[in-house]
Amino acid sequence: MALWIQNVTPDDRPDSEPHDYIVRINQRELARFKHVRSLGASECLRAAADAIDKASADATEQLLDWLVK
Repeated sequence: MALWIQNVTPDDRPDSEPHDYIVRINQRELARFKHVRSLGASECLRAAADAIDKASADATEQLLDWLVK
């Protein structure tokens, strides 16, 4: 199993502007988020963790809404 964070932004975007990222386990997409590269790797990891938490909460909410209907 591999957990990875992929920058999917075109190469010409400056590091001072937000870049688009995807968090994956193997080929399964867990979340998407934006991050300014000049803020550093630790900030990127925090943003990835926050995006995973939000995606998980959203999925739980959708499932509960579906079950209630």
